[in-house]
Amino acid sequence: MSRRFIYYVIASLSGASALIFENLWFRSCALVLGSGAWSSALVLSAFMAGIALGNLLAMRLDARVRRPLRAYAVVELAIGLTGVAALFLLSNLTGLLAPAFRQLDSVWAINVVRLSSAFLVLVMPSASMGATLPLLMRTLADEPGHL
Repeated sequence: MSRRFIYYVIASLSGASALIFENLWFRSCALVLGSGAWSSALVLSAFMAGIALGNLLAMRLDARVRRPLRAYAVVELAIGLTGVAALFLLSNLTGLLAPAFRQLDSVWAINVVRLSSAFLVLVMPSASMGATLPLLMRTLADEPGHL
């Protein structure tokens, strides 16, 4: 089995795990935020913003990365840790934000705080997911004879 094939398998498993996390986040947000439309919009926007942010950061830091495969492994570990942490934070978000809710008078203000907090919780693991593809492509490009 060639290293290139192993990289393809790794990329496929990474993408599958990203979709699993996204599905879990959809369900967690629906329980916390109540509305399927609000939670779906929130998860999708946080996921896409995080992917774009992570891709941008990986491309900006590309020259500094000496060992892209090692950096890829670190980013995958960060995805696992922050992804699971996001699930726990989302399930406890209302309790964590209760002191802030007491200070707010408007339902709209409470919803803004809830949505932006959940968005911030989801951006970190999503940004890590966005960094994986550039790092893996850099690993493939560093192999002799490959573009």
